[in-house]
Amino acid sequence: IVDSPFNNKNIRKAMSYAFDKETMMEQLYGGPVVAVAKGWGAVTPGTIGYSTDLDPLPFDPDLARQILADEGYPNGEGFGKVIINTYVSPVHPYLPESAQVAADYWKRELNLDVEVRIGEEAATKEQLGAGDLQGQIVWYDNQCRIDAGGITNGLYGRHDVIDRFHDDPAIFEAVAEAMAVFDQATRPQALNQLYKRLWDEQLELAIGYVNIP
Repeated sequence: IVDSPFNNKNIRKAMSYAFDKETMMEQLYGGPVVAVAKGWGAVTPGTIGYSTDLDPLPFDPDLARQILADEGYPNGEGFGKVIINTYVSPVHPYLPESAQVAADYWKRELNLDVEVRIGEEAATKEQLGAGDLQGQIVWYDNQCRIDAGGITNGLYGRHDVIDRFHDDPAIFEAVAEAMAVFDQATRPQALNQLYKRLWDEQLELAIGYVNIP
């Protein structure tokens, strides 16, 4: 894993606090009839194991700036360039535009040097899978799921994939324990506890979900 400010969980949380998902959903996507700042990763209000404490962090730029200062980057000094990789999605509207909204917030609120790179979807995902985008942000769309256990296991529970989100033995163990629960009566709670554990790491910066139809 490359040396990057994003290796620090507090920094990842600061990035989320520093931009307003509610405003994005309202002004870019049209508001709650179409889009809401709810859910995390592939987990939405319709997903087994969802709870409201999995929703995106609120907009709090003062807290974001304080975190950066506390972690050694006052006014963004020494942070380095932030690169956001995205693409024009065939199903999700305004994906590059939403990446630019986040970039503008991070420039304005945190004084960061941010560049949005718009590529082709397959090529971007190939780079991600090869580990070529470590230390950078990949701004991508994701399908909603009734049961998000499979994708969660792929991103957080497998040692054998290059683009896994972590190398923390405790997280691997937590994922394995939750994935072993198949009973329909207990699986929602097991998944909820796992999602809360992973949400706290903020390795995925959730903005909410969009009703595509």
